[in-house]
Amino acid sequence: MGAVDIQLGMGFLAHLFRSLHVGAGATVGLYRTTDGAVAARFPVSEALLNESIATLPYFSELARSDIQNWMGWIMSGGESQLVSVRRLSNWPLIVSVSLPKNEIYAGAWSRLLWRSAFAAVTLAGLLALTALVAHQARREAMLMGELEHRFKNVLTVVDAVINRAGEETQSTADFLSSLRGRLQSIADTQSFLSRSRWKGVSLGDLISAELGPYATRGNMRIEGPTIHLVPNASHAVAMVVHELTTNAAKYGALARPGGQVTVRWALMAKGTPAARLKIEWNEIGGPAVASPTRQGYGSSVINDLLTYEFGGRVDIVYATEGFRCTIELPANAETMV
Repeated sequence: MGAVDIQLGMGFLAHLFRSLHVGAGATVGLYRTTDGAVAARFPVSEALLNESIATLPYFSELARSDIQNWMGWIMSGGESQLVSVRRLSNWPLIVSVSLPKNEIYAGAWSRLLWRSAFAAVTLAGLLALTALVAHQARREAMLMGELEHRFKNVLTVVDAVINRAGEETQSTADFLSSLRGRLQSIADTQSFLSRSRWKGVSLGDLISAELGPYATRGNMRIEGPTIHLVPNASHAVAMVVHELTTNAAKYGALARPGGQVTVRWALMAKGTPAARLKIEWNEIGGPAVASPTRQGYGSSVINDLLTYEFGGRVDIVYATEGFRCTIELPANAETMV
């Protein structure tokens, strides 16, 4: 009957990878499982267009076995690099995130040099410094574990977003739009976390970032006390708010002039073991509301993500006057700073 050829520019994917802000000196790449050739990469240059991972130790394990993840040290370009790799489910692609060893340890070596010079002054100083170095070594080990954990989280989220975006869309334009929006949401949350030194993200900032592109005079209200979410909860809440915003822009109050979205949150039973964070999303003035006939990826994120990850509760009402969603999360150390 014929054939359809769909092409995605390497520069477009490199732009998406850049927005993830994985860290200075880091490299993010997509490679084919058939021959290890580069499909997309950041950073990218003419000299790197012929790059291949076929000779690297993890390639044969991922491309020709049931192993899906690999993490370890490799030599590339004459330097040692920490690499976290994942083979994408149902896609002939491998995602790789790597960071040079000198980037990881640069700060630690500098601190050790200055402390060693100071230790030479007196024996008492040397003994004191020994205790400090031991403490620093434990801290560096913890930081390395956290770095590996973040690499795995980024790869897992990107893998899920790519796969589910492909499952729920039937055209290239829909796929790219869905993928771009969800990756941008991930990147925005990463930026908030980086600015806060991974201590926590303001709930108000997360919601404002998602609704901001659709804001007009009087079409939204955002109200609530200052609350900061821990990194894992920040990503989860951002994904849910992104899906709610996308639905409102396509089918709800943000799809029609005069529509309005109101988001309010509050702490309930504060200071007690039953304390919880309550977020209310209300829409009015949009098109007539109807219950969906099927549950896509966006709906499953809204209904299930916070419930399964944090023991929360989601209540959705397709009311005549507009869509409503009420979210309740336990207000504890797993969700809030």
